[in-house]
Amino acid sequence: MPPARKRRTRTKSPTASEIVAPGGGTQNDVNKLAKNLGLPNDAVAAILNSEGNGLPSSRASRSSLGGAGTGGASSNPVVSSAWADFMSDEGFGGSTAASTSATADASESNKRVKTDDYPKVNEVVDESAPREYDLPIRRHLPSPGLLAQTGTLDSVIVGRTKRALTEVEDLQEPTILCYESVFKKKKIAFIATSCSSAHSIAITTDGEAYAWGRNESGQCGLGSTSACVPLPTLITSIDGNFVAAAVGKNHSILIADDGTVYAVGGNKCGQCGVNTKIEAILNWRKCVFDNVDGDEIEIVQVNT
Repeated sequence: MPPARKRRTRTKSPTASEIVAPGGGTQNDVNKLAKNLGLPNDAVAAILNSEGNGLPSSRASRSSLGGAGTGGASSNPVVSSAWADFMSDEGFGGSTAASTSATADASESNKRVKTDDYPKVNEVVDESAPREYDLPIRRHLPSPGLLAQTGTLDSVIVGRTKRALTEVEDLQEPTILCYESVFKKKKIAFIATSCSSAHSIAITTDGEAYAWGRNESGQCGLGSTSACVPLPTLITSIDGNFVAAAVGKNHSILIADDGTVYAVGGNKCGQCGVNTKIEAILNWRKCVFDNVDGDEIEIVQVNT
């Protein structure tokens, strides 16, 4: 009688649409990420499911993440950061131990960091509990510096245009703009630009505002319309010490240091917020706040 054949058991693989990772990641998402990283699928799944808590060291390296752990592993394996190990394998930074040591030294020297406030590993955090915020929220003040730009200075050309980049206005590397000729060696404290706009506003350390770029709706705030304002031009039609700005496709916003908000430019949808339906605002106007006394509100930040 022939020996009985050993019955094979087949592990069921997850379907492409099955959620296998935190945040709703499907098996298809894991497969694509694994292909891009050059890692086994189960290695990527392990990294994602660790949610930053680390993996046992026997599985952390790129060469062994896809396989089983060693048989002699301790019951309490050393936990390491899977992402740090992956970056180390790729040649970025030092070893996990060195990185951990450097991080510890930096944390020790930075007395402003209260490590007791952070959740510990495996600590259960009550997401439904009230959260505490550092109020009031204050506007971030970047360090002043020089204004540099790359790309074309011809604001009439919008979007991708296939042409030879041979004109003098085509800057193919970051170039300092107008430091002496326009800004008179004053550093720039704030820059307002947007992917939807083709004009910009820069504010110097002494609160002066300069605008340049497309101006067909008067969005540069110079009191007139034109196809293009080719150089940063000082805004002189309103007085104020300006601290922030924002630019939309066809309008601009300025904030003075006293919290007053001014708007100019296209207003078809009322985006200037000046309580009028006029199509374009050519001169800066104060924004109007509904049911609020203008002297009782102070704006510190704006976006479009």
